[in-house]
Amino acid sequence: MSEYNTPEFTRYAALHQTPNGAGDARPTALQIVQDEGLEGKLAGKVVLITGCSSGIGIETARAMKATGAHVFATARDLNKGKKALADSLEPGKLELELLDLNSLTSVRTFAKSFLQKTNNQLNILINNAGIMEIPEERTEDGFEKQFGTNHLAHFLLFQLLKPALLSSSTSDFQSRVVAVSSMGHRYSDIDLDNVMLEGGAYRPNHAYAHSKIGNIYLANEIERRYGSQGLHANSLHPGGIWTGLQAHLDLTKWQGNAEIERYMKSEAQGAATTVWSAVAKCWEGKGGKYLDDCQVAPPYDESTGLLGSGYCPWAYDEDKAKKLWSMSNNPTNSQDHSNSRLRLRLRLRLHYSAPPLYYQTRHRAPLNGPNPARKRTTDAITATMPRAEVGSTKHLANQMKSKGLQRLRWWCEPCQKQCRDANGFKCHVQSEAHVRQMHVVGENPQKFIQNYSSDFQRDFVALLRTTHGEKWIGANKFYNEYIRFKEHVHMNSTRWNSLTEFVKHLGREGIVNVKEDEKDGLMVAWKDTSMAATKRREEIREQELAEARSGAGEEKMLKKMSKRAQEEAEEKARILEARRAAQAQTTSTTVEEDTPAALAEEKKEEAPKEEAAPVKISFGLKAKAAPAGKTGFGQMKSQSIFKRQRPENGAEAPKKKVKL
Repeated sequence: MSEYNTPEFTRYAALHQTPNGAGDARPTALQIVQDEGLEGKLAGKVVLITGCSSGIGIETARAMKATGAHVFATARDLNKGKKALADSLEPGKLELELLDLNSLTSVRTFAKSFLQKTNNQLNILINNAGIMEIPEERTEDGFEKQFGTNHLAHFLLFQLLKPALLSSSTSDFQSRVVAVSSMGHRYSDIDLDNVMLEGGAYRPNHAYAHSKIGNIYLANEIERRYGSQGLHANSLHPGGIWTGLQAHLDLTKWQGNAEIERYMKSEAQGAATTVWSAVAKCWEGKGGKYLDDCQVAPPYDESTGLLGSGYCPWAYDEDKAKKLWSMSNNPTNSQDHSNSRLRLRLRLRLHYSAPPLYYQTRHRAPLNGPNPARKRTTDAITATMPRAEVGSTKHLANQMKSKGLQRLRWWCEPCQKQCRDANGFKCHVQSEAHVRQMHVVGENPQKFIQNYSSDFQRDFVALLRTTHGEKWIGANKFYNEYIRFKEHVHMNSTRWNSLTEFVKHLGREGIVNVKEDEKDGLMVAWKDTSMAATKRREEIREQELAEARSGAGEEKMLKKMSKRAQEEAEEKARILEARRAAQAQTTSTTVEEDTPAALAEEKKEEAPKEEAAPVKISFGLKAKAAPAGKTGFGQMKSQSIFKRQRPENGAEAPKKKVKL
């Protein structure tokens, strides 16, 4: 770093040692141009700047126009851009073009038009546009919006304009790329396995950090790959500036704070580092650095606090920069963007990785229902089964066999292979291909388990969000919904030994809402962590606190408690009634005696006869008169229970019905 401690690289360092708020002695973008003696000196050069409808983009465009170069500024909203640059727009000097970084199609359309207008010339590319810490959204191409706008769109723009940058480079002025990053890259390291922060992992500041690290990696890789060909790149933090970029942040804690206001810059000062990197003579033939306050930034010192200057260690991680470059190439080079998100997923999909072998002999899906995953295998097996008459023993056996296969009991995760039965699985694990694959897994099994755990959690939470939202559902019931999807990751391949352990983990980490119900056990519900939802919950909490202070909250709470107690009592009564009904149904027989009124009515209908009384059977046989002197049942000892007995006084005794 000694070469960057020379006066030409540190000429503005002293001015940044004692900041005194916006408009202080720190340089502006136009002052950089004047100090470099470049006013009107870059005539014939072509400059492209993205995001010039507000903030530091406007000041960057004005300063670059002062160099005499032909400047093209882009904006997503042309009307807004024209108003912002109304006093500076001039054909042949500063022109405004339409570019929506939310769409890769728009990027391609713009690049084609731009190259035609400039005759394939471009000397300086400034990737200035960006968005910051917005609620979770997607671009038109299905990418996480901050990452898609701040990194992927600029990556594609560079790739499309790279031939022009390389061909425009000369020995007098080599082409440059300036990537406006942020100190926000320090919020968190980039997760290349889940760059899109899917599966409930989305946090606005983490997504912003991912995109800003992407800006740094883009500049570093450009320098590494094309520096020897006369194309150089730097990334930078412009400083603290109050602009529309912070529209989604709660600034009440920051604005008005004297210590913070002391570090803040004006928009003209915020554009200074960008212009310094773009035109300063000291950067001729150099690049690959992260800049801050018009100098090369040092490593970040945590003791300096949030406002301290510097970069985190991962900013110069060459391996991650290479991987992200390769991953970013897939969607941006594809012509069919309808499924680019599915192809990319912007994570390292480990198709041939799995936890240790002993996990694989367990069920991939539970036994309480068929699993339509691997439908291809199921259909193939079912098609080969012999046909049998519906309802026959063979037909039922085939159904059971097919159902067992649908459960995917014998599934090998490392090889992505479904075996028919235990014997087939045994043969497979002894095969050369499986042994070879297990050698790969055995090198670092914990890494593979962690990858599957991450996939499982992400897919579980994503499905919970889309299917049930914030409604409560039994964890076990929802898990059975989850495993119906093809290519799901089963829990046996993760670090969690049971569903209960996994759900409690989600609750502890605050990823989903979890509660325990006496009837349904563990219940889960998706937790909305967006800025709007958080703000809404805070407003509700503040309202409840206000009601509690005023006394109205106590009455409201008592009503809620009374209502809850009433609901619980009704629920208990319903359960008790259901139990009693079940007990009544299980009773085998019930004996009821006829009422005197019914007996009297029956006696009127019967004609008096001298013969023996007719025999009635309680289980529905038609009454039949027996011959005189006979009972119709021989000398059975039990005939008295079927035969109506007459008392000695001649009155008919009350009869009994027997219910079976």
